[in-house]
Amino acid sequence: MGNHGSAAVELELKLRSEEDESRSSRVIAGEGRLGPFVPPFNFATVDRGVFRSGFPDAANFSFLDTLQLRSVVYLCPEPYPEANKAFLESNRIRLFHFGMECSKHRTGCVVGCLRKLQRWCLSSVFDEYQQFAAAKARVSDQRLIELFDTSSFKHLSHCICI
Repeated sequence: MGNHGSAAVELELKLRSEEDESRSSRVIAGEGRLGPFVPPFNFATVDRGVFRSGFPDAANFSFLDTLQLRSVVYLCPEPYPEANKAFLESNRIRLFHFGMECSKHRTGCVVGCLRKLQRWCLSSVFDEYQQFAAAKARVSDQRLIELFDTSSFKHLSHCICI
């Protein structure tokens, strides 16, 4: 515990396995300048320095602050909320707003198309899509990913695989 108002709490998680029931792993949870570290729903790393998540709210700002983001891509057609804009502005994060109305799981479609550009096999692309889309999964989204033509991006191949 330091004088900065942030505290770290160590949690012991007991991992049970057939080989070693006493093995444990320590997880450090903490608080930042904006509150506890709480990732947005469906948060994950897509590639080095590229992340995905459901829509963040104020409870996620402290966690997002640790990522040192430079930009946010917002895919929903609705206006970006003022509280989120204020967070982005105060952290000098650029907002790119692409109002996609064609898909139920927009992020999954965009990441799926990126995976095709990265030359993932289609079954792995669909596995990842299903993992994150869950109840929002749509055959039409998977069809969009399947039909996404990467041939027009061949000249950018050196830039695509982040």
